[in-house]
Amino acid sequence: MVIHHLFPDGCYGVAIEWVYYAFILLAALCVLLALVSGQSAEGNNVVGWRNLTVAARIAYPLCRVSVVLIHMGWYC
Repeated sequence: MVIHHLFPDGCYGVAIEWVYYAFILLAALCVLLALVSGQSAEGNNVVGWRNLTVAARIAYPLCRVSVVLIHMGWYC
């Protein structure tokens, strides 16, 4: 593959490892959000549930874009 030639020696592994940990963090946040959202829905906290889902719909894509931009800025 040609992609490992874009990075200095050893930097490719660090870049892939960083993206892996960012992916695991975002996946864990999705699970945590689902748990909190379920508890809010079961507790009839409709306002809290709506605020949480709106915040998640805004924050999750922003986190994904920021991970990509940081990765591109540091390693490309």
